Amino acid sequence: MKAVVGWAPISSVNPRWPEAVMQQWKQDGVQFIENARTKQRMPLYYQLVEDFEANQPRLDIPGNVRDKLRQPLLIVHGDQDETLPVQMAHDLKSYKPDAELIIVPGAGHMFGGKHPWDENQLPELAQHVADKTIEFFRAHQ
Repeated sequence: MKAVVGWAPISSVNPRWPEAVMQQWKQDGVQFIENARTKQRMPLYYQLVEDFEANQPRLDIPGNVRDKLRQPLLIVHGDQDETLPVQMAHDLKSYKPDAELIIVPGAGHMFGGKHPWDENQLPELAQHVADKTIEFFRAHQ
């Protein structure tokens, strides 16, 4: 792998939910998170927490980006992301100061797209991000 690009990436796997939420989740074995775009209730099983705890060193995004990622990194994030705060992009950049960071004005988490995508062409913002991604990969062949 010669280069890495993240579109609206997370900067940490740890969701930092309050202890009361974690206890209820453990007791119930599942919690449901509503997708803001589709309104679908998506199950998150407590096994996710157990897997995270068992594999924290491997899932340590800040440490892995800072200490192990040697390839060039491009981080792309919308300034109107309704799912992940744009601060996550800045956090990732702080872990790898030589990373390139593009904040896309007016873009949400899907860069103008939606599920399902029935069109033949990408939305304008997603096309912009795709073009920047291709340009980055070509520069780092």
